[in-house]
Amino acid sequence: MRYDAIFFDLDNTLLDHTGAETLAQADLCRTHAADLGAVTPDDFLARYRVVNTRLWRDLEAGRCTPADVRLRRFAETLAELGLDPTPAFRMSETYLSDYGHHWQPTVGALAVLSALVGRVPLGVISNGFSDTQQRKLDQLGLRPFFDPALIVLSEDVGHMKPHRPIFDLAADRVAVADRSPRLLYVGDNPTVDIDGAKSAGWDAVWFVHPPGQPRPEPPVADLVCDQLADLLTFVEG
Repeated sequence: MRYDAIFFDLDNTLLDHTGAETLAQADLCRTHAADLGAVTPDDFLARYRVVNTRLWRDLEAGRCTPADVRLRRFAETLAELGLDPTPAFRMSETYLSDYGHHWQPTVGALAVLSALVGRVPLGVISNGFSDTQQRKLDQLGLRPFFDPALIVLSEDVGHMKPHRPIFDLAADRVAVADRSPRLLYVGDNPTVDIDGAKSAGWDAVWFVHPPGQPRPEPPVADLVCDQLADLLTFVEG
C-alpha cells in the first residue's frame, strides 16, 4: 500500500448527491406546487443549481455562513424565477427532509471501502453541513469504515476545501513517525477536491461523477476514473 491514509469526499464520491438532489427537488416541487405556479420542476431545479453553486462558492470564500446557504438558496431561486420568496424557509425544511430519503451510495463505494478498511487508515474531508454529513455516515452505514479522528468536516473545524488548512489539519491527524505522511484524496470536484489536495502536497484521484463531465487536459489528478474500483489497483503501488 503506497499511502499512509486515504481520505474521501462524501457528496458525489461516496454518496450519489446529484441523484438524491434531483429526486428531492421533484418531491419539493410536488409539495410546493402552489408556490411555484407555472414554473416547471426542471426550470426550478436548473435555477436552484445555479444559485446553490454560487452560494457555496461564497461560503468557501467566507462571504456567507452555512445558515445563509440553507435559506438563501431557496429565497434567491424563487426571486430569480419571479416568484414570491416568502416560502423559502418552508421549502428548505421540505428539501432537507426529502433529500435524506433518497441517499444511496455511489456504485462501488461500499465494495471499495470494504476492500481497503483494515489495510490503511481511511478518512473523510467534506464541506457539507456537519449535521447532514454525520447523518449520511450513519444512514449509509459508512461510519465503521473510517477512523473517527480522520472524519474532518469543514463546519466543525472552521476551514473549507479547497483551502490548504483543512488538508493540513487532516494530515496532522495521521500518525507517522519521523516523516510526513503519504496521503491520497479521492473526490469528484476538480477544483475543490483535486486542486485543493494537490496544492496541499497530496496525491489526488478525480472520480468523475456524474459521468460525462469535461476532463481537463492534461488532468491535474494522479488518476482520473469513473469507476471507484479503479482506485484499488492504483493504491497498491
